[in-house]
Amino acid sequence: MPLEISIDSIEVIYFISNDHESYSSIICECRSLMQLLGDPKLSHTYREKNKVADLLAKEGAKKRLYESTRILQVPLMLQMRQFGQIY
Repeated sequence: MPLEISIDSIEVIYFISNDHESYSSIICECRSLMQLLGDPKLSHTYREKNKVADLLAKEGAKKRLYESTRILQVPLMLQMRQFGQIY
């Protein structure tokens, strides 16, 4: 089964598919990482329907993760919270 990336931002999908002068370096980095992952399909998903991504975004906003590129797995704590096993 091919990898598919669900994003809650239509603008991000547009920028990666086209270009945006202000974000060209990060767009290039995203494209490079996507190529390493086998050029996965990008699709739009509303935030309310992608609770794991929403939790990761909230956790990421609490930390300074923007200084380097990271590919993350869903932390166990968030998996368990998502399925009502803790908190």
